[in-house]
Amino acid sequence: MDSRPEIKLVDINLVKPNPWNCNVMSSEEFQSLLVGMSKIGEGNLPPILCRRDGDGTYEIIDGEHRYKAAKVLGWRRIPVIVAKIGKEDVKVQSLILNYSKGRIDPLKLFDLLYKEWEGGEGRLTTRQIAEKYGRIFDQSWVVKILSLRHLSPKVRKFLELQREVNGGRIPLSLKHLIAIAKVEDEELQLKLTKAAIETKVSAEGLEKAIASRRFIKAIRESSRERKREECVGESYIKCTECGKTYLVNWKRHKIYELRNMPGFTKLVEVPFFPCAEEVM
Repeated sequence: MDSRPEIKLVDINLVKPNPWNCNVMSSEEFQSLLVGMSKIGEGNLPPILCRRDGDGTYEIIDGEHRYKAAKVLGWRRIPVIVAKIGKEDVKVQSLILNYSKGRIDPLKLFDLLYKEWEGGEGRLTTRQIAEKYGRIFDQSWVVKILSLRHLSPKVRKFLELQREVNGGRIPLSLKHLIAIAKVEDEELQLKLTKAAIETKVSAEGLEKAIASRRFIKAIRESSRERKREECVGESYIKCTECGKTYLVNWKRHKIYELRNMPGFTKLVEVPFFPCAEEVM
């Protein structure tokens, strides 16, 4: 049996995206793709990798954005490479090809793996998932990706809205979301998500902020903090490393940096504590 890929020109209405594609493209990138394709013309489009489905349609493995652009341009036929692989292999190859491009939607990636995982909707262990997609991540990364199940519904809803207003892209990376998912308090998760987007903090910076008692320790409720809230509602925190002083409003969960200006002290709200802290 000949297993070599078949190249052919097909009716665009017979081509369909697969439901597992995690690849993302901004609106600006898509517009650039449209311009480029309009210049090269219908006959010179690089073939889209597909598999022939049982109903006579062609399911895309790689090239969904080229397909969508061709639809926008009104093209009637597009070239495809027909790979003779099974439906489950489409899922694997689609993720491998798109992951290598470095433009993966972290929530879509989580949803894909969660449906495979025995603790979610599938039957595979984290080790088996890693073996299935072994060319792109190991078991430890599978575990980290699946930790996104701890993101609160509010955070997911907020990120999906951000995807819509940012041209199809979530403005935080997979590493950002893994760090945020470690926070148990759902309201703090949302605050961190918004602050990370507003400040454009790196994933490494966010991880350090959470791990080293900065923002989270200052706001997390403890018996001492509840007592302080009942008594005064706010207190001063001094950073033991940089020496700066911060005002913490425990009731509103807000942090202000005290900045000395000529003749007065200015309060500037900040999203994180830098360094370790000690209560004054």
